[in-house]
Amino acid sequence: MGEKLELGEEWFSNQKLLSKVLNKYVDKSKPLRFIEIGSWKGRSAIWFLENYLGHEASKIYCIDTWDVSAWNDYNTEKAFIQANAERAAELKVDSLFNIFINNIQAKGFSAKCIPIRKKSVEALQELEDHSFDFAYVDGDHSAQGCYEDLVACWPKVKKGGVMFGDDWTWKDDTDNSYPVKQAANRFAKEFNVSIKPFFKRGNGFYFVKK
Repeated sequence: MGEKLELGEEWFSNQKLLSKVLNKYVDKSKPLRFIEIGSWKGRSAIWFLENYLGHEASKIYCIDTWDVSAWNDYNTEKAFIQANAERAAELKVDSLFNIFINNIQAKGFSAKCIPIRKKSVEALQELEDHSFDFAYVDGDHSAQGCYEDLVACWPKVKKGGVMFGDDWTWKDDTDNSYPVKQAANRFAKEFNVSIKPFFKRGNGFYFVKK
């Protein structure tokens, strides 16, 4: 199979941390169901599929608008992309989504990957509660948006499952705040769950459903 991948920016860099968490809480020899909020061009989804979703019945549900204009939060990556005229074409919704689909197809994962082109909270309402082994939250990085993603995603995770969030130390340069950290701490307090942050060996946090 000739693989012609266009994965773009290396925003997915938590593989070692994710491996540590996933190796502890999931059995990849069994059929697993993952949710991913924020899929971009498919780099992280492909990593999950290659490393943990090897069972023929395993699935990953990839939720994204694939529309940069719909991003609620400001970040330096978005500003860089929008300022680069040579890359303007890929910011069109259909173009970006097609890149994702082409990457998934090139790796032979079409049967295991279910893309949902909607805003995260809306998409999550369509999924069954208590039916997912793992959720990866890397979408809206605003404090309110990230919090809403965590709240909407948590009921979907089954007992013993894990919800993992990316970018614990991400800083919003517009006001020097740490919105993802704020969202995670707010969620932990309001839902009375233990938060497990990592910032020395990775840049994420996770919750385990009891």
